[in-house]
Amino acid sequence: AARMEGVVVKQGFLYLQQQQTFGKKWRRFGAALYGGSGCALARLELQEGSEKSRRGEAPRRVIRLNDCLRVSEASGEASSPRDTSTFFLETTERLYLLAAPTAERGDWIQAICLLAFPGQRKELSGLEGKGGRPRMEENELYSSATAGTPQKEFAVTMRPTEVSQRCRLRGSYTLRVGESALELWGGPDSGTQLYEWPYRFLRRFGRDKVTFSFEAGRRCVSGEGNFEFETRQGNEIFLALEEAISAQKNATSPGPQTQPVR
Repeated sequence: AARMEGVVVKQGFLYLQQQQTFGKKWRRFGAALYGGSGCALARLELQEGSEKSRRGEAPRRVIRLNDCLRVSEASGEASSPRDTSTFFLETTERLYLLAAPTAERGDWIQAICLLAFPGQRKELSGLEGKGGRPRMEENELYSSATAGTPQKEFAVTMRPTEVSQRCRLRGSYTLRVGESALELWGGPDSGTQLYEWPYRFLRRFGRDKVTFSFEAGRRCVSGEGNFEFETRQGNEIFLALEEAISAQKNATSPGPQTQPVR
């Protein structure tokens, strides 16, 4: 395939979190950020392993920045490789969780934002706050927390796991992203709340095209374990959950009530 060229704006390496059969794995890629020029699109290219790439065999991922919806720090995410910090790059296709060397994360975010949102150069020229978090991100979260714009309820089908069977959960339910907890409501008709999982007791959550899953901590009413749901809206649930967690973080100063008891 003919290579798209363009001006390399930034290069280095990034890790991409990939969903595998047994959980998630970080994979290291050589990364190059290209500015758009002529017929070349602004894009982030991730190229695996140097050996194979010289022979032109390595898989290359191209993330087109004109499909980019947002770029933001991912502070509360699962542990990333040593000396790196995580950030989200969300496109119309999917949500990528990337990790950059900690000292470079702000630069990567800024460089991607400048290419993806050329109209917003002015606001972005001074990245505000600590660790280079764009201030507009905060405002977005703030307004959406009050306006409740994103969809909060999702029809899901429980997949059997050890903990779902222990809780005797099977079949169809409504998963609701509440203000401080994920809630499971019984069936589409019955308005009974069966379980809730407070956000601060969720260990991790993730999704792919056909599922959404999370791991409950031992302090949840359900006990600890993995819950998996069949849904085509995994990404929407993921984003609503992430937003609710951020909003909760912003709303509550970490007083004694949010501190986990050791």
